[in-house]
Amino acid sequence: MLGIDVPPSLVVLGLIVGLTYGALAAGLVLIYRANRIINFAQGQLGVFAAACMMVATTRWHLPYYLSLILCLAAGAVVAAIAEWAIVRRLRSAPPLMSVVATLGLGQLLLYLATTIDNRAGSSAVFPAPPGLGSFEVGTLVVGPAYIGMLIFVPIGIAVVALLLRHSWWGTSLRAAADDPDLARACSISPGRASTFAWGLAGLLAALTTILVAPTGGGGSATALGPDLLLRALVPAVIARMASLPIALAAGLAIGVGEQIVLWNTDASGATELALFLLIAVVTVARRPRLGRLAAGPSWRTIVPRPPATACGRLLAGAPWTLAGGLAVAVVLTSSNATGTKLTLIVAMAIVGLSIVILAGLGGILSLGQFAVAGVAAAVSVRITETTSNIWLGFAAAAVVGGATAAIVGAPALRDRGFLPTVATLAFALLVPTWLLPMPWLLGEQQEPLQPAIGGIAFDTGRSYALFALGWLAVLLLVAARVRSGSTGRRLIGMRDNEDSARALGMSPFRVKLQAFLIAGAIAGVGGAVLVHSLALVTPTDFAPQSSIDVVALAVLGGIAVLHGPLLGALYVIALPAFIPLDSAALAASSVGWLLLVLYVPGGLASVLEPLRRRLFGRVRPETGQPGSAPPESAPAEAERPPVTVDGEKPDPERRPVRTGGTLELQNVSKSYGGVRAVDDVFLTIQPGLIVGLIGPNGAGKTTLFELASGFAHADAGRVLLDGRDLTRATPERRAHYGIGRSFQDARLFPTLSAADAVLLALAGRNATTDHRRGRRAPSRRADALRILRGLGLEDFADVPAEALSTGTRRLVELACLSAQAPRVLLLDEPAAGVAQREVEAMGEVLLRLRDEIGCTMVVIEHDIPLVMRVADEVVAMDTGRVIAQGAPEDVRRHPAVVSAYLGTDEHAIARSSPGRTPTIATVINTNGDSQ
Repeated sequence: MLGIDVPPSLVVLGLIVGLTYGALAAGLVLIYRANRIINFAQGQLGVFAAACMMVATTRWHLPYYLSLILCLAAGAVVAAIAEWAIVRRLRSAPPLMSVVATLGLGQLLLYLATTIDNRAGSSAVFPAPPGLGSFEVGTLVVGPAYIGMLIFVPIGIAVVALLLRHSWWGTSLRAAADDPDLARACSISPGRASTFAWGLAGLLAALTTILVAPTGGGGSATALGPDLLLRALVPAVIARMASLPIALAAGLAIGVGEQIVLWNTDASGATELALFLLIAVVTVARRPRLGRLAAGPSWRTIVPRPPATACGRLLAGAPWTLAGGLAVAVVLTSSNATGTKLTLIVAMAIVGLSIVILAGLGGILSLGQFAVAGVAAAVSVRITETTSNIWLGFAAAAVVGGATAAIVGAPALRDRGFLPTVATLAFALLVPTWLLPMPWLLGEQQEPLQPAIGGIAFDTGRSYALFALGWLAVLLLVAARVRSGSTGRRLIGMRDNEDSARALGMSPFRVKLQAFLIAGAIAGVGGAVLVHSLALVTPTDFAPQSSIDVVALAVLGGIAVLHGPLLGALYVIALPAFIPLDSAALAASSVGWLLLVLYVPGGLASVLEPLRRRLFGRVRPETGQPGSAPPESAPAEAERPPVTVDGEKPDPERRPVRTGGTLELQNVSKSYGGVRAVDDVFLTIQPGLIVGLIGPNGAGKTTLFELASGFAHADAGRVLLDGRDLTRATPERRAHYGIGRSFQDARLFPTLSAADAVLLALAGRNATTDHRRGRRAPSRRADALRILRGLGLEDFADVPAEALSTGTRRLVELACLSAQAPRVLLLDEPAAGVAQREVEAMGEVLLRLRDEIGCTMVVIEHDIPLVMRVADEVVAMDTGRVIAQGAPEDVRRHPAVVSAYLGTDEHAIARSSPGRTPTIATVINTNGDSQ
């Protein structure tokens, strides 16, 4: 067909191979649904069971099918133990830590399998299912092993699917995956559900490995490397990490397609190119999911708190200056052979630094950074060969590295999940097999030129190591500049809380694309540093496994700190390079990866954190001398200046010129499944008013905010701001036009300080005005501090948001909204979490905020006296509909409102009636005990 030869034997073989991909993909789907991580040890889970199968059948001489049942159970138990001992321990850490932990788990399982029976990967002696016979399809002999796969793998996946759909355990797993908090409220343990998912995944992995082993699939590290992982990930991506039948069907299709490509072409890397293009098509065709992201594990578990003062930050850099001097001394006294090894360590550390930018700051896991370095290195070799200018070659490497990373990552950035990881892994496989062997890049091999500066040639191992150290120092300074500047704040803000970042006007696509550009440029220079140290370079020097190793070393060293990759490279590369280790010691070092991630999630850098905190963490900014921690209370009300906007004090005699915008919701409706959350709501919010939105839980209030702010699209109706139709606009676009939004949880950005959070809001608003005013970043920081001072928060300017009490965090969120200066401000339960007797001060804050920035305000609040005090108008909702609208007292007495929401208990209604008027400082003091 169309010139493509497809014999029947090819289709059958493809179906058999595709069953392997589909079964592994099903296991990946199960674990992803339970833990939101990609299990790199999915294949290795089955190797342990295969080793047990070999022992049971060849040593103990147990019947095959009895052995099969016992070994499947062993695979499930081992996987469940791995979840309990490893993944559950890392539940509070970012998913990246669990991903690296599965790398160590895979190495441990391979070592255990070899210890149990080193013949587990040998197809010649591994038993095949008896009693199944054989038949021929063309030239293909379908023996018992192939027949076993065709029969037992679909049965295994069908049984797992039935368990998930019809058993109590399956229902528990689906419930815990969808909403862990609600599952706990229903007496469902998310931990047990996760263990169940891992057990099922281990069973599938064991079944697949045992059946494929007689055919030559084996259980070696090479067979279970990135190639197999990608071929299992692609079906899982097509199934949206949700459907086992779709994952199996996609695996079958990919298996057949792979065999057709291999049969009809001799081109190197053709299958990898086809997989990469398939992922690109799936990524582009995939419709992005709307809605807000659930709160994930906090990065505070691995992010060290930076020194609070400028003096502390200056002193904190001193140890690394000394370390740099020590490194130069070591290189100068080393041999050329040692210098060559040190160059490899430095080059890997540079590429690892790009992982810190992407994953440590941006929260994006890329498995293709070493491949990006390879492409950039090849270009550098060609440029220097043509021009004999080493600096032009390195400049080209930076440009090409940034462009390559952006091109590979951009299509996947539309998705907020795992697609960037899969796309970059596909690129890592494509580069050494198809792209680098191109004649216009590396071809079969190249001889790179050695750099020279001012007549000094860096042509020995020792001298080139000094050259590499120079590049590492330069790139560390560049990365430090990125991290401490506005780019770093945007990346951290997007990593910590993408929803709040979008509500402040930041585009996830632009911010993450910028991360890919910067990280790609750094990786490109790292590739050039490596390639110009080699006498001969080939495409195999940039193997896919290196892209995974560089992620591992960055995490092991400390993904949240810039020097982490260097520490990781010393541990991962220098340890076996300078200390002769046997196979057992190498296995122990791999297990050490796992133990390090489990017990020190912050990496080796966090081991030094207590010392750094002791020496540099408590320094007074005025004197540079050690001092006490910042006070946990705010100044008294009399000492607090009024709220400021743009760093200028408002004139108390004059109301703002801007009086807010007009928000119109015209017949908007929204359904989730069979539930009508918002039902044909028509509202017009007049400029400058404070409108209270009340109603019982489930009335549709927050959903109405989601529709107004763009985090959900209406099924029907329109959203207009000052007559502009924003119905299909994104949240960041609506923020640009003037819609501000707070959230119920008030998470803000856990690892950013209060001042940095306000700076994020100011950056979005001042982007078009700072150039005209000639204002610089220090001026914007002064504005941020003035805004915080206006709310009595100046003592909390350098405190991370996660360390603040709920009441203080809500005030910081209001400070961000004040800095954003929206035309319409949507506040979702601003008094939630604030002590009831101090809620009155929150009303004062809301009134001042409205008056100072001149905005229209819509407030969802269950505290009725607070609403009645601040609102000019009240809207009541129930079951998705507006049941009353008008003056506060009229709505309060409306029969439908009393029946649906308020009831007749006057004591409950008036629980926060004004007695005294507490101050903002009192709110902070009252809630500060949870600091």
